[in-house]
Amino acid sequence: MSHPTKRRRVDASAALSKPFKSPLRQPVPNTDVPPSTPTPKVIPTTTIPELSTDVAPFTPNATPDRKHATPVPNERKPIKSLHSTPKPFQPSDPEIIALQKRQRAIQSKLATLRSEIDQAKQALRLETSNKDTELEALIIKWRLISQDAADEAFIGAHERVKRMGGMAAWKEHSKRDATRWEVDEERHEVEHVDEDEIDGREIEDPPNGPGDGDETEEEFTMEFMLKTLHVEPELIGYDTKAQRWIKS
Repeated sequence: MSHPTKRRRVDASAALSKPFKSPLRQPVPNTDVPPSTPTPKVIPTTTIPELSTDVAPFTPNATPDRKHATPVPNERKPIKSLHSTPKPFQPSDPEIIALQKRQRAIQSKLATLRSEIDQAKQALRLETSNKDTELEALIIKWRLISQDAADEAFIGAHERVKRMGGMAAWKEHSKRDATRWEVDEERHEVEHVDEDEIDGREIEDPPNGPGDGDETEEEFTMEFMLKTLHVEPELIGYDTKAQRWIKS
């Protein structure tokens, strides 16, 4: 077994001793020497030492036994907070208490003065503004519109009174309507009402209206219509004495 192995090693040494020729590099021709007689180059041979195949087995060094020590817990000291909660302030000095009372009194007085200043500013704005002029213009406009509406309503109501037979017939019709309306309201409020009492109420005359008892025939006027509608004539600019509208 040793002879073939040694022979392979010798062949390998001989192969390695040959010079290395690069396939890309070409030798530069020498101009002094004719090309017919090239001079051989002597390349020094290098010998590779033989590698020993015998490897000593690796024996791990015996590690000394270590004693398993019991771990000691780390005792952490409590860390004090940098931002400590301040203790509540308990004033005990009479001077401090007196100053606090004085401060509260001054603050209350200051709030009152500020409120009075705001009211004065608001009053000044109202006095110097043009809202009063605008308000008067709106009042006049509303009065004129109300007067026009009253004129249209008076024309229709006057024609209706004439068709009914005059003021006497209209008042009688109004009395019946008022009585019927009162009885209907009482029937809604009271479930069981004596029939005789209802009949007695229907026979009774309602309160006397304006102009009742007069022998002369009463005319249907604008003043009468406005009072019947519960509208004050002065509110919309009607002069009861002159029986005409106040346009200004």
